Amino acid sequence: MKIGIGKASGKIILMGEHAVVYGEPAIAIPFLGTKVVVTAESNYEDALESIYYDGPIEFAPSSLKNIIAAFHVAKEKLMLTEPIKIKITSSIPPERGMGSSAAVANAVIRALFDYQKEPLSLDLLKNLADVAEHIAHGNPSGIDQATTSGLRPLYFIKGAPFEEFPLNIAGFLVVADSNLKGRTKETVAHVAELLKAKPELKKTINALGDLTKDTRKALEQNNLSLLAATMNTAQTYLKQLGVSSPTIEDMLTLGLKNGALGGKLTGGGGGGCVIFVTRTKEQVQTLQHALQHAGYPTWNQDFRELR
Repeated sequence: MKIGIGKASGKIILMGEHAVVYGEPAIAIPFLGTKVVVTAESNYEDALESIYYDGPIEFAPSSLKNIIAAFHVAKEKLMLTEPIKIKITSSIPPERGMGSSAAVANAVIRALFDYQKEPLSLDLLKNLADVAEHIAHGNPSGIDQATTSGLRPLYFIKGAPFEEFPLNIAGFLVVADSNLKGRTKETVAHVAELLKAKPELKKTINALGDLTKDTRKALEQNNLSLLAATMNTAQTYLKQLGVSSPTIEDMLTLGLKNGALGGKLTGGGGGGCVIFVTRTKEQVQTLQHALQHAGYPTWNQDFRELR
């Protein structure tokens, strides 16, 4: 049977969330601890199999419009007229700020190109995914697509091209799910209102931007202690901006008592995920055991996988 396979990873905003809205830099990294795999195979009709829907593509719910758009964009580019069934298997939790939607779109496009045994450059993947994302979501930033399709950290400033940079750090990243949906739109709006009411908090935004610059130095210069310190400081500022939550604070307290050197929320806050850094595999095991025992799903990644 003719078959194609496409893969993509999750993504994490390591530093700079919220501040990036106001012109400060941010850093996103691929997170290989979570993945999506899409299988494409010949079928009697265009169809989709996933945990959310199993059936003909034409009747798929609107909540999956990004997948449908990616499917049609890729088929059109390939001039592929025969019916295809795509099967999606993903460990990236949705609505947690980990790039689930973009990762699935990337993997769908890759699967269809693999099915046709056609080459697919990163530039072409980006262009096709951008078309699909515009169909599905309007005008996304593109950071999720770029990060979930690559293997390098990205340094980005609103309105400027994404900048890849080398990662040269030894250590581990642990991601823990709060079991609560991220609330990015709400928290972004909250920060905007807070800055109107308290203009002096603009200093906090600027400080978060400076921490992003320090984070890049830490990643490039193998300084795990600096990375941990920037994360802990950033969390203090994010709490001041009102985007943390009691659950996130409890998770951070638990993590820092059980092997983590540093930790912070990632993404919009309010829910979503918390990230930690550790130096050794033993610390990773201790940390994950404590978090999972408390009911928080976890994943980990060796930073050296991104070198």
